[in-house]
Amino acid sequence: MDAIDKFVIRGTRGSMPACGVSFAKYGGNTTCFSIETQDGLLVIDAGTGVVHLNDDLSSRSRMPPITMLFTHFHLDHVIGLPCFAALYRRDASIRFMADPCRDDDWREILTILMASPYWPTSLALSKASKSFDDLPAGNGPIDICGLRVSWCPVFHPQRSLAYKIEGPCGVIVVATDHEHADSDVRAGFLEFCRGADCIL
Repeated sequence: MDAIDKFVIRGTRGSMPACGVSFAKYGGNTTCFSIETQDGLLVIDAGTGVVHLNDDLSSRSRMPPITMLFTHFHLDHVIGLPCFAALYRRDASIRFMADPCRDDDWREILTILMASPYWPTSLALSKASKSFDDLPAGNGPIDICGLRVSWCPVFHPQRSLAYKIEGPCGVIVVATDHEHADSDVRAGFLEFCRGADCIL
């Protein structure tokens, strides 16, 4: 199974999901990407696009190990998480990972998102086995699902990360929210993207 061949864009819209025929070509869901390898499933962000993984996973007798990376925690990047069906399966194992250099506590953000009065089921009580890990110091790379993953801060309110995923079939950079106002950040980002086959 070729890693990059299994890269799926599940949502790309910012701010608000949209529906209707005028959105059929590119889809109306907010940000979510996934890459599946023989070692597991890597998901980047949990916008409304993450619900499309439900159909892919529902028919499987055995769940792959799942790692979910977050670029940042604006609502359009996390709003789909409460509807991610794998959270409610006892045979699912989900590892959440995010930037430890944020000013806020990203674990608390996810906990609040799935708590009263916003959602009827808490994240803590969902049936899947869950772990919450900070990305290591520096910018990687680390191995996730047999892929080489590194990251780079980009200019966006309340901080955001771009991710580079390197697999046997190519290199993809996911940089969903990046304003080009800060020249120092821009220079580092350009170097980070060098050699990429695709930048999203």
